[in-house]
Amino acid sequence: MSIAAAALLILAAGSAGENTSQPSTAMPADAKEEADPMICQSDKVLGSRIKRKKICMRRTEWQRQHQEEKMMIDRTQVQRGCKPGG
Repeated sequence: MSIAAAALLILAAGSAGENTSQPSTAMPADAKEEADPMICQSDKVLGSRIKRKKICMRRTEWQRQHQEEKMMIDRTQVQRGCKPGG
């Protein structure tokens, strides 16, 4: 499984547990969309040279995903540790 797919699963699991019952009154909907635009990326599909998958998320979601990927890589490198001779 690719890192991007794993991160999307983590994001989906995290957003399922969030409480969305309280209405947000900080900004109107139009202002929120302008402040946090939708960004789409086209990723290659594993096992295909031609096929691509389009993924669209808000800028803050992309930033959160990149931050979580970086934390996962850092954690993996720390857990692996330095072994003598390698």
